[in-house]
Amino acid sequence: MGKNVLMCLAGLGGAIGSTISVGLSVSDFDESVKLGMVTESQIVNKIGLDFPPFESIIIDGWDVKTENLYISAKNQKICSTELVEKAREKLENLIPRKAYEVSKESIEEWITRESNYIKEKCSQNNIKQAVIVNLCPTEPYSMQYVDKDVNWEDLSSLHLNSKGVTLSRIYFRLAIEADAHFINYTPNIAETESLKKLAEKKGILYCGRDGKTGQTFIKTVIAPTFRDKNLRVDGWYSTNILGNSDGVTLSDNDCMLTKRKSKSECLRSILGYTPGGENSEYGHQVHIHYYPPRGDAKEAWDNIDFSGFLGSRMQMKINWLGQDSILAAPSVIDLTRIICLAAQRGKEGLLLDLSYFFKSPLSLNSDLVLHSIPDQFSGLIGFLKALKATLSDYEWN
Repeated sequence: MGKNVLMCLAGLGGAIGSTISVGLSVSDFDESVKLGMVTESQIVNKIGLDFPPFESIIIDGWDVKTENLYISAKNQKICSTELVEKAREKLENLIPRKAYEVSKESIEEWITRESNYIKEKCSQNNIKQAVIVNLCPTEPYSMQYVDKDVNWEDLSSLHLNSKGVTLSRIYFRLAIEADAHFINYTPNIAETESLKKLAEKKGILYCGRDGKTGQTFIKTVIAPTFRDKNLRVDGWYSTNILGNSDGVTLSDNDCMLTKRKSKSECLRSILGYTPGGENSEYGHQVHIHYYPPRGDAKEAWDNIDFSGFLGSRMQMKINWLGQDSILAAPSVIDLTRIICLAAQRGKEGLLLDLSYFFKSPLSLNSDLVLHSIPDQFSGLIGFLKALKATLSDYEWN
């Protein structure tokens, strides 16, 4: 029975992908890899789960550039030069497979070839579970809600220029074809109704959407405090500056709208009302700006106007500075470890209890989506404890 995990990243050579690759490449001698990982936290360690060890995770994936990961990591300038050099030998052997290109071959040909590749690699490398992680760039808002007349079951009918056929959905369809689980770490709507039905028919696990690591993470920590203290939030203004490739993509207004919607969903769910009134377009504002000097170092400012006893007006101001990919990479590893353990325990379909990791968590009922970090974390811990209680004849260790 296989002991390894295959983690295939759609966007392997990008900022998050290269950071994950460096981290896993030095995990056997650098304990700092565990920082930022929920699966290595004290509270989760006490549960005693047999997560796949770092050394069991085999990295692979796709990118528009096919330079090796040593070059990618050097160019990204996110991880320290010392760590990149220590990981050099492993990184030089990591070369992305070519991402789908519409001018080169049909979607059917590409999915069939890559699916066969994944299955063969699993067979040859003692791999127990395969996971595809979607790290594709943010796609235009105008493409997100189009999914008419797409027959995802029939690969021969798929064309990238057809309405409803996007790169994120192609990678989800590849996961289904390859019997791999799927993590959507982007704000792109990969999970159409027909694709979800196919995934559940095949018994694969999937979760998403849009990794929650910085400003929205802090927002979903603080907003429940206002709710529980019964302080009225009159307005919440958020702005972000970042200079990495994600920032370049989001400088396109259509793509920025996709991201902004994802970042704007949480407050009404947590507070039970929209700041400024139900019809207000301005009570909760989210702004994103591309600012090249910052690179992967993202900065966020929040201004919160709120009212308390006797209608007294008050404010809170937050300044958040973080390394975008350094925050995201450990969460992707967490999700991979959890989804593989859940699969080994017999789980199938949508993993609802992983909402803690996402800005726009998927739900079976959109009215019941949880955004509050305390509620999400409680649900995650309950889910992990339930996994521990499930009898199994297989352990990773």
